[in-house]
Amino acid sequence: MLTLLAVATLANIPSQSSNRILADGEILAGQIACHDLTIPKSATVWVQADTWISVHGVARIEGRLCMLDADSIERTHAPLLEITSPLLIDIPGTVIGGHGRDGALSAAAGGDGSRIRLAAPAVFIDGTVIAGNGGRGGPARAGGNGGSVHVEGFMLVRHWDPHASIRSGAGGLGSFPAESGASGDAIARVPESVQTSLSDWQPKLALALQSFAGTVEDPTLCAHGSAGADGGNVVSADGAHGADGANGSESSPAGKDGRPGKHSGDAIATDGLPGQNGMSCCPNQGGNGGKGGRGGSATSGKGGNGGKGGNAWNGSAAGGNGGDGGNSGQARAGRAGNGGNGGKLGGVGGSSGDLGVATAGAAGSGGSGGTGTPTGAIGGAGTQGAILQGAAGTPGMGGGPCP
Repeated sequence: MLTLLAVATLANIPSQSSNRILADGEILAGQIACHDLTIPKSATVWVQADTWISVHGVARIEGRLCMLDADSIERTHAPLLEITSPLLIDIPGTVIGGHGRDGALSAAAGGDGSRIRLAAPAVFIDGTVIAGNGGRGGPARAGGNGGSVHVEGFMLVRHWDPHASIRSGAGGLGSFPAESGASGDAIARVPESVQTSLSDWQPKLALALQSFAGTVEDPTLCAHGSAGADGGNVVSADGAHGADGANGSESSPAGKDGRPGKHSGDAIATDGLPGQNGMSCCPNQGGNGGKGGRGGSATSGKGGNGGKGGNAWNGSAAGGNGGDGGNSGQARAGRAGNGGNGGKLGGVGGSSGDLGVATAGAAGSGGSGGTGTPTGAIGGAGTQGAILQGAAGTPGMGGGPCP
């Protein structure tokens, strides 16, 4: 149980605020609006209630933004979080969702884990964003649902590596005869409006990223186009296992059927950004086009196993059937970014980006049957989710002749 002392609460920041730098230990709740918002590397900021952050510029999380567990704030469900920006959300740090209420402690259903939504044309996550797990169900109560992470925009990284930029939360285990909670999805999708306005916001994004790096390109140089940013990786949580069936009793001797395993979350990654065009420098050699960004990889979790059938009270009664295994979620990798065009005169077109890789988790196994006469049947296996690999991008065109 987490206790917080001597902390300040931050809510309803006026929209005319400029760059709001949050202090270590501050607590967020409710509607928050400002121009820029920063959590420094040394700071841990807490979310104690549902929070919606709207910035007019850039939201940057270098430190830790943590949603409190539902038990610690005497709620059923953990807080949700939404951050929106018209340009850039940058997370080199960590965002961690809270867990739903543990019903086993209060004879109640499990609570839902934190859901997280990030919406901006570009969402860089070189750190990690993790949704909250659902809580366990109390006696004969359902488990809570795991939280999802939804990114609406290009989800990107500065330097690709195998780490997962976003992870969804797992569903909580239910208690017979109730079912376990559903696991959350890890989904990054690019709205059509963001895709069609790419040429408008991508130059602004480049300037914002240069300001963080402390560099500014010399506009007098005949520069090559910069490489497109790589798509980040997504991982969805495994499906929760089904609860075991109850054993028979003297008054009801047959074993009870196990509960089904749950579907794992879907995992969908975004495309890499296209490479920038090389500068035209007539009558001199033009700049080369930048390489396209790598498509994001997607890995869905395993389906949950079915619960075991309950054993009969005595040999003359039937054993319970095993629960069916859960399906695994779909995995869809991002498309490789297109290469940038070479500038005039004769700049070389950039190559397309590398392909993202999709991997679907294994299907859940059926639970074993309980002992009895007859023995309970084994539950059916789940189905593996669809696998959609990333498509190749288009190489850039070479720069033409000077006018």
